[in-house]
Amino acid sequence: MTAGKVYESYIDANNALDVAAPDTFAAVAKVTTPLLYAGLSAAWADRFASGVITEGDMTIESFRVKSVHPGERVEATACLDASEVTLVDRHGESLIPDNSPVYLEMDVEFVSIDGEMLLDSQHAVPLWSCPTALRTSTPGDHDKVARFHDAECSLLARRTLCEG
Repeated sequence: MTAGKVYESYIDANNALDVAAPDTFAAVAKVTTPLLYAGLSAAWADRFASGVITEGDMTIESFRVKSVHPGERVEATACLDASEVTLVDRHGESLIPDNSPVYLEMDVEFVSIDGEMLLDSQHAVPLWSCPTALRTSTPGDHDKVARFHDAECSLLARRTLCEG
């Protein structure tokens, strides 16, 4: 599975996740490294213990490969639309401040473990909109990265956002 497909599977699994039902965690475990999964599952357990409820789905607006290290690692940037996501405390009060950005720029890294591509790390930056550069360009002139980018974009359901 390519990095783009892994990330799409991760977002789908995350959208289907129910912190009150640990059996829903398995789909995330299949596409993440054990270390990342351990951190995520600990966060979900904390969220459940504190009564925080997340509803709604994130969608991938764009996905761009930044660098490829064949057989080892892929670095990419994704932009997620989180406008349909709500986060409330145990009293039903929103934990998302009014007028908060609804997009997240995600710097993500994937590693190959035993020939299988897995999400290894992610870092989010809130945004007011997805940068045009994420939708229309691949940095550098390296042909391999450009070909990889094209292959990754072809796997996304909303691939027109990857095209220039």
